[in-house]
Amino acid sequence: MNNTQSILILLIILLVSIYLFNRVQCIDGDTFKQGLITYRLSYIDTPEFNEATYNAAKNYTCQFLKNGFKLKKYGKDKYQRTLVVVSRNNKNLNEELIKSCLAIPFYGKTTNQIIKLYDDRCTMSKL
Repeated sequence: MNNTQSILILLIILLVSIYLFNRVQCIDGDTFKQGLITYRLSYIDTPEFNEATYNAAKNYTCQFLKNGFKLKKYGKDKYQRTLVVVSRNNKNLNEELIKSCLAIPFYGKTTNQIIKLYDDRCTMSKL
């Protein structure tokens, strides 16, 4: 193997590594991975796999993350996911999911009162 081939192989390895470490993978509506880091959207909760609007929330998050974004980090949760608020073009993904009725506000423990307010507002907005 000559020097040119070695450099080409190293360049390919470098490009593949950059791609893998920058690629975003949506887990669900409030969790995604970028490279080796798992992020959890702060202050919201989206439906789980077996719940009604799971796919809509996941798709909304994936679309939002497609064209670049900024993260504001808030530490880690009990699963060691990095807690974040995500923004792009003066829009906040966390808030947009709530406005779209695809997430509820979540501050560690969601109360029935918060869920009822959310359910009433989202049900009314769909009438």
